[in-house]
Amino acid sequence: MKELGTTRNLKEGCVLRAYRRGFGYARLTVVAVNDHFLAALSPEDLFLRVAEKDTLEAYFWHEGTSSFEFTLAVAGKAETSGFILIFSHTGDIRKHEGRRCLRARIGIPIKYYPLSVNRQERRFYREDITFRRGTVVELTDREAVFTTPEELVPATLVRGHMPVGESDLEFTGRITGCGALEGLNAYTIEYLGMHESERNRILDYVFTVYRE
Repeated sequence: MKELGTTRNLKEGCVLRAYRRGFGYARLTVVAVNDHFLAALSPEDLFLRVAEKDTLEAYFWHEGTSSFEFTLAVAGKAETSGFILIFSHTGDIRKHEGRRCLRARIGIPIKYYPLSVNRQERRFYREDITFRRGTVVELTDREAVFTTPEELVPATLVRGHMPVGESDLEFTGRITGCGALEGLNAYTIEYLGMHESERNRILDYVFTVYRE
């Protein structure tokens, strides 16, 4: 999708990220689109906080390559088997290259071990199979910051597990930055080879904790 043009071009199943001042972000799933309105499945907490004529700032990310931003005006609400928000259409849409990256400040445990690269065989192998412990303090769908008492070398590859939602997520990342935080070493890692579905899983988790 090179251009969105109007919200009439959205399809059922599209995921929108919506922001409401005083609430924060929520995930909306488009369930109906016609010439007159757009309907989306909403989480209950947002559904209860909005009323007709309220506006939400919406973000639609297409395959991680571009983002579209627009304002949605609430035209109605319906509670059936789920919580449905109905919006008026808009053609005032702004396109940006890349995707908006939201950063949540959290504190979740991480288990990891460093990886080394056999440059001749171009393979990863384990340098130390003993898991080390740390805490993820900042999280996005592109990178994370974690603290640990261990000392790691910049550009080191790490393999790890962290709880995201109801289960652990396994990842590989490259250390791209280092510093100190509250007496511990702090490292920024960029995820490598992560599938889009896993990035969306992280993003959904970020949205659950990104509240005002």
